[in-house]
Amino acid sequence: MACGCPVAVSRVASLPEVCGDAAVYFDPTSVEDIARGIDEVLEHPPPGGIRQAARYTWERCAREHDAVYRELQGPG
Repeated sequence: MACGCPVAVSRVASLPEVCGDAAVYFDPTSVEDIARGIDEVLEHPPPGGIRQAARYTWERCAREHDAVYRELQGPG
């Protein structure tokens, strides 16, 4: 996704949260739906993958973890 490759992903766990509208989703328990997802992403790739992937950086990860650690540490 970060390289501009359209993606088809399972609609379980955190993948819908991470990929947003920039992916085609499929049911991972259905071979037919996986095939449909692959066909769909090849025929009609969703836009915005690079933009969506850019939301997730190591800098942001570090900043958010630091904020949580500071909150847990409390004053002082």
